[in-house]
Amino acid sequence: MVDIKKLRSYMVLAGYTQRDLARKLAITENSLCKKFQGKSSFSVDLAEEICAVLGITDAKEKAKIFFN
Repeated sequence: MVDIKKLRSYMVLAGYTQRDLARKLAITENSLCKKFQGKSSFSVDLAEEICAVLGITDAKEKAKIFFN
């Protein structure tokens, strides 16, 4: 299960809204919203891309967010 609160905190710290992040990832805002609501899952590639965009480099921190 993804730790959405932690992921959102990284988004805020990086200055991204959900809409901005979706655009940066080249996916629809609706698609990202479904992932945040738990209606759809994050692929490993998308999780890595999100981490790159938000500047999350520590492997343990990535695991805490995406493999909680």
